[in-house]
Amino acid sequence: MAGNRKRYKFTDKEQATGGMGSIVMAILAVLMFVLAVLLAYETGGAGGAVIGLLGVFAVWFSGIGIYLGIRSFKQEESFYLLSWIGTIANAVILVGMGCIFLIGL
Repeated sequence: MAGNRKRYKFTDKEQATGGMGSIVMAILAVLMFVLAVLLAYETGGAGGAVIGLLGVFAVWFSGIGIYLGIRSFKQEESFYLLSWIGTIANAVILVGMGCIFLIGL
């Protein structure tokens, strides 16, 4: 029976701690971006410095997430799935915010 199978873990490896931090930073960056878009919509585009500051925070969180993700690859005896996901997500967010900035110029 497929439902009665036990799952065995043959290693003591854990996820790299920086990988989870990287994912948290990506989530915070996305939340800052969504908040900036909602605020811009509510104010009719007249949010000014507040919206810009939320965008800067999104870029800042994304940069920290990339740093944490890359640093987590140096941990020995760890799984790197969360590190890869967090680093790539933060890189996509950073490139996307850069494109939004360049479109605004």
